Amino acid sequence: MPTPTPPARPTLLPAPGEPDACYLLDLSGWARGIHEVRRPLTGDHVVSRSVVGRLVNLLLDQRPAFLAVAADTPGATWQNAIWPGYKAKRVDPGAAYDAEIETILRVLVAHRIPVLRAAGFEADDLLATAARRARRAGLRVVIVSRDHDLWQLCDEAGEIVAWDGAADTAIGAAEVRARYGVGPELLADLMALAGDSDEAPGIAGIGEKTAAELLRKRGSLAEVLRKWDWETGARRARLRDGGDAARMSRELVTLREDAPIALDLAELAVGWDAADAAVIRALGVELEIPRMIGVLPGGFPKKPPRAEQLAAMAAAPVSAEPSMPVAIAIVIAAPEPAAPAPVVAIAPTVAPLDESGPRQGDLFARLAPPRGEGA
Repeated sequence: MPTPTPPARPTLLPAPGEPDACYLLDLSGWARGIHEVRRPLTGDHVVSRSVVGRLVNLLLDQRPAFLAVAADTPGATWQNAIWPGYKAKRVDPGAAYDAEIETILRVLVAHRIPVLRAAGFEADDLLATAARRARRAGLRVVIVSRDHDLWQLCDEAGEIVAWDGAADTAIGAAEVRARYGVGPELLADLMALAGDSDEAPGIAGIGEKTAAELLRKRGSLAEVLRKWDWETGARRARLRDGGDAARMSRELVTLREDAPIALDLAELAVGWDAADAAVIRALGVELEIPRMIGVLPGGFPKKPPRAEQLAAMAAAPVSAEPSMPVAIAIVIAAPEPAAPAPVVAIAPTVAPLDESGPRQGDLFARLAPPRGEGA
């Protein structure tokens, strides 16, 4: 196969205000990235101001029709059961970071933006699951994240693209090939061979360039490993000895599309009531975000999804049984002028969220109203 070249035509985002555009945000990735650059935190809303500022810009500039946010939950994930080394050396960011996450959640609640969380699953899996289900409803999906793992979801038609939240263009299949030398369908295979930081060991001595070359030559990870003896020298020995590590890594890096989350298009529709204005304006003042203070608080009615979109979402297959107990929280604001902004927490008959975890989970317990309120 020829060496990949940069795409002749860049992948574009949906035009602002497109009625079928669904934006899915990686809250954990955004917040962690800012925290890594700006730590230690000083208590002046460095993380929350930056994340919320980006969110406000997205709402005003892209005008998405549908929007949801995915976040990690504390505790072990299904990957830890496969490989104890999965993210084992990462340090807890601490109480100040947890408080920043709570501030962000307050803003999301005030704007009636759903937050997807499930114990045992990372945000990546929730985004993958939500993206596939949104596509079944005929929506164009933009995954807002800098995490290249999510590039596995990009498709040839540009119906699922990735975006870093700032660039003028998006990441589609052509951009994935230009960056890695293989398309999105082989990106997990490439990471299985080359490894992925502390998320998958890969095969020692095999880097991205070699992995891409092998995949272009053989077509898949399975074929690369099956034909290890077709190689020569050190590469032959590495493939022979590293097959088990590569297979395990493939399982670790593959995005789950069966995360146990419930999606309601009516709730994903972007919009908030005029009654939310006081809460939003106060948060804008607290975080010193002028666009939030002056533009967003006036109310923005939700547009109901079309009947065919609702039918397609309802017909989506039920997620497979999770590999470990999970709990689901889809957060939707329903504030009244004189009351704190409540949320609707939807949880199936499964294990509850770990109440002993970091404080960002406390918001759910404090704000969840009786079932049926809100909307």
